[in-house]
Amino acid sequence: MHRYTSLFSRAAQAILVLSLFSLAACEQDYKDDSKVLVKVNDEVITENAYQHYRNTLQTQQQTVIEDNDRNRTVLLEQMVFNRLMVQEAQNQKLPLNKDIHYAIELQRDEILIGAVAQRYLQSNPVTDADIKARYDELKNSREFFLRHILVADEAQAQKIITELKAGKSFSSMARKYSSHEQSRNKGGELGWVGRESIVPAIYLAANNAGKPGLIDKPVQSKFGWHVVSIDKLRAARIPPLEKLRPAIENQLQREKVSELGRYLRKGGKVEYIGTAK
Repeated sequence: MHRYTSLFSRAAQAILVLSLFSLAACEQDYKDDSKVLVKVNDEVITENAYQHYRNTLQTQQQTVIEDNDRNRTVLLEQMVFNRLMVQEAQNQKLPLNKDIHYAIELQRDEILIGAVAQRYLQSNPVTDADIKARYDELKNSREFFLRHILVADEAQAQKIITELKAGKSFSSMARKYSSHEQSRNKGGELGWVGRESIVPAIYLAANNAGKPGLIDKPVQSKFGWHVVSIDKLRAARIPPLEKLRPAIENQLQREKVSELGRYLRKGGKVEYIGTAK
């Protein structure tokens, strides 16, 4: 029994939060008709709830928990503990606490978002052809040895470009003005970067320039405004497809989910009330 104790204790908080979701959301749509295993005050623990708990632990801990009498006893006892703690939280009206309410709401949203994304990807899976096409794009792309200076506004970025064109040292200007800590003390040096390892706007600007030198216009990203200089460029050096397959598939899945989000946003009604957009 001892070797399972740590598994249960680490999962207890997660299961407690999951149990609290129903208090916040008041969702009663799902009806569990499976066998009742334990009654805890006015609530029941069912066969379906037990199996879900066991499967959750197996996934979290990446271990097999056999469904036998001994393990059932241990797991059900932990579920009873969880249920009693949730009931006590309810008795103390803890879900009405502002911070707890929003913590529950946030985690509930994350679970539902994940479920929507998973269902969407099941209906719209990333195919081998998609992965191969993305790999071919990467294989045929270029890598750039870049320097940059990150500042807060476009006017300052343009002024720096003007001074660089007049002969100022990029390294000294980066050390003086850049807010990017990782590269500032290296004279703005980012090193060799590729399509998947740099801010998309910077890669696009470098790729459009296509040759060494200072890029004439500031490049905007969510971090601010970048003054970018290309030192060198070369054909991309990437590993074989099979090594990159998981990363490419993951990236394509994220892109598909983002597309779903844009579609929902386009069809939804969003009103900003009392705040700027």
